[in-house]
Amino acid sequence: MRAGVYPAKPKAEKVEEQLDGMALDGADPQLERQVEIIRNLVESYMKIVHKTQRDLVPKLLMHMLVNEIKNFLKGELLPNLYQAGDLNTLMTESAGVQQKREEMVRVYDAMKEALSIIGEVSMSTVSTPIPPPVNDDWLQQDSSLSVNASTGPPPPSPGGSRRPPPPPPGGSAGGKVLTPSVASRAAPSVPSRTGSSPQLPAPLVPQRR
Repeated sequence: MRAGVYPAKPKAEKVEEQLDGMALDGADPQLERQVEIIRNLVESYMKIVHKTQRDLVPKLLMHMLVNEIKNFLKGELLPNLYQAGDLNTLMTESAGVQQKREEMVRVYDAMKEALSIIGEVSMSTVSTPIPPPVNDDWLQQDSSLSVNASTGPPPPSPGGSRRPPPPPPGGSAGGKVLTPSVASRAAPSVPSRTGSSPQLPAPLVPQRR
């Protein structure tokens, strides 16, 4: 082809290009909304498929591996062991395993002997019951009595009973004269004095005139 000369396109291709341009250039909101809905649905579906594949593939691989190993152990392990060589060399025990086995046997024997000794001691030991608790209520009663005695009234004075105070001076209260009842009271006893002085008579009680 020469420069500037292009082959003629069929009419059907021209119509399709025009329709595509109109679809791209057109601003139909309903069509755009439908396209957006379809895109969202496709993306959601692909996410579900991707998650399912990520969940199932590891499980399928493990299932296949386990089945293969089971079939090998069931049918091919024993012939391979017989073909490996001398069976006595395969069944020999290493020095480390022997030492570990001997240590376990010694520990078992020691534990068995310790249990037998503990059983003998428990059978020969006589246990005495625990005595009942001591009743200390009497201590609390004594303490309460001592507290009451210390907080009781003071002892009476050695000089005998005190004389009552003298009556108040007379006066008129509403025109009436208050006379104290002195005659009805008994004279107080005079305390005795030690010494050579003679005993004095009891003093007279003054009377109001």
